[in-house]
Formats: sequence, structure tokens, C-alpha cells
Amino acid sequence: MNETLALEANPFEGDFGSPGDRLLSKKIVTLRKERECDHCGQMAMRGTRCRTQSEIFDGALHRYTWCSDCTDALAKSDEDEGDAWEARNRRNF
Repeated sequence: MNETLALEANPFEGDFGSPGDRLLSKKIVTLRKERECDHCGQMAMRGTRCRTQSEIFDGALHRYTWCSDCTDALAKSDEDEGDAWEARNRRNF
């Protein structure tokens, strides 16, 4: 997985927000505990490299975690016009 490309991709592209919205952090981390992926719903396993993001959206703090498969799909978004990312959507499972 190309971590730089995974961080450059916008998982919320096309979504609209409020003037006070702001990104607090986005990074690739090694998970210390299992978490549910906020895109596909599968469990992101301890010890895997995943993208996380924190932001203020519509006046509330939101934190997101994407499993390694979804993080990899984000990295490919530029190459495949988001096809791998859309295929990982929980509605497709």
C-alpha cells in the first residue's frame, strides 16, 4: 500500500459541510486494538496499518478508522477513479 497516496485521497469527496468544518488529523497508524472499519464494516485488526482521521463536522467531533483493505483502496483512487473504494462500501457486502 502506498501510504502517501492513501493520505492524499479524500474519503468524503463530494460531501458538503459547514463553514466551521475542519480537519484535525489524518494519518496512517498501526492499530493497537481491533476497530470496525467506518467504510466497509469489517474489523480492522490489531497490528495492521490503517488510515485514521479526526475532524470537526457540523459542529461535532468525528473520528474515523478505515481497515487496511479500504486504506489500500483509497490509495488506488487516483488510478482507478475510485472503483476499488466504491467496491468496498458496506452496501456491497
